Amino acid sequence: MNSFCRAVRYEFSKLFSRRVWWIITGLVLIIQSLLALIDIGTVVQYGLDATPQQYPELALAFPPVEYLGIDMMLFGQMAVVVMGAI
Repeated sequence: MNSFCRAVRYEFSKLFSRRVWWIITGLVLIIQSLLALIDIGTVVQYGLDATPQQYPELALAFPPVEYLGIDMMLFGQMAVVVMGAI
């Protein structure tokens, strides 16, 4: 058990000491927040119950409130894949 704890501590120290980890984490937090802000700006502009029949510039109707933001989750998963590759 002691060797396992040492190995985990070593891996965390190796991960957090890399500059790339901090850059990717910062980019994910900033870019994902900006994408969510753009997304919610569109929802606020048209309303939650907007449909393509009401607004022809919309391709699809907005999803229910429970699902808002789920489309931004894929960007966060990309960062996990990049960190795994590093």
